[in-house]
Amino acid sequence: MRREIITLCGSTRFMNEFKEVERVLTFEGKIPLPPAIYGKAEKIEYSKGLAKNLFELHLDKIRISDGIFVI
Repeated sequence: MRREIITLCGSTRFMNEFKEVERVLTFEGKIPLPPAIYGKAEKIEYSKGLAKNLFELHLDKIRISDGIFVI
């Protein structure tokens, strides 16, 4: 059986909500792909280059997913 892969999408200021949805999806036997960095929630500033790389990584997660969950 192949497990369903779900990419979590939304503003990283909602870190707690992301973590709760990640937990629920995991309990349901799904594979959630959350953000790697919660820049807004953790008040992390990063370069334009890193921002571009993170955005591209997010798009790659969506491409390999069976669906998305918007928070």
